[in-house]
Amino acid sequence: FAVRPRGGRVVLLVVCFSALIALGEHTPLFKWLYDLGLARTIRYPEKFALMAIFVTIVFASMMFDRITRGDQELLHAAIGILLATSVFAGIATVFTFTPWYQKTFVALWGTRPPNETKFMTGLYQIDWAVATVRGLIYAGFLYWLDRRKASRAWFMALLLVTAVDLCYVGRELIPTFPRNFFDAPPVAATLPRSKA
Repeated sequence: FAVRPRGGRVVLLVVCFSALIALGEHTPLFKWLYDLGLARTIRYPEKFALMAIFVTIVFASMMFDRITRGDQELLHAAIGILLATSVFAGIATVFTFTPWYQKTFVALWGTRPPNETKFMTGLYQIDWAVATVRGLIYAGFLYWLDRRKASRAWFMALLLVTAVDLCYVGRELIPTFPRNFFDAPPVAATLPRSKA
């Protein structure tokens, strides 16, 4: 897996820099920059995370383009990374069903009410299981690409799986309020109507 794609070091530097700035006062770097007068106008340092996200998306798109054009070395590295992360997520999924997981959760995140802890650990069980399945599905797509050329059916299947994946995480990425949130409360009907 010793693939060193062109531009990878620059992306790594930008991601590390933006992460350090985005952490704000939680690292000594931000205090030093503030003392030097370089960070006094940064009101919300977490917005620097967007720089890392943008660079990572562009870099991932370039690498995916190389994979679909037949870069076997990069393809095999991507399959290996997907399988490794899927195995890790699978082990984490199994761990979430053990009695040690709740104890570890409480130790890491602090004491919470029992119902809240049970709810949160239940969410993590689902998330780790979904991460395992997601990684295996995408590794399967790349394995298919390793055996055959990218066809129209392959792109359509990948598009469908990606759309389903985005629908699943859509509520977390873009939370919305239910329709009845915007309805006036019943007490509003008792108030006089505005004549404006």
